[in-house]
Amino acid sequence: MADTRERPAAARAGAPAGAAGALGLRQVEAEVLPDQTLKRKDAAAFLGVRPATLSRWAVRGEGPAYFRLGKFVFYRLADLVAYKAKHAVERPPIQADLL
Repeated sequence: MADTRERPAAARAGAPAGAAGALGLRQVEAEVLPDQTLKRKDAAAFLGVRPATLSRWAVRGEGPAYFRLGKFVFYRLADLVAYKAKHAVERPPIQADLL
């Protein structure tokens, strides 16, 4: 199974010092199953939240779409990508006259 722990990007082997780490970017590994689905813990890592948060969202009828097979919960990768895109915060470009 893939490692789902978040690691600072600068801590990756071969990453240039100060590159992505200075930007606060993190590399996250999540296991995508052959049918393009993820288990709840991997979906949570993909979204940058805890599995308990996804559980809470599901109870409230919020969050990305999911389906259940027995006691296991799965998320489609396409649904997670769409959810991230829908909730992305766009910032207006910085105007030179405001600097």
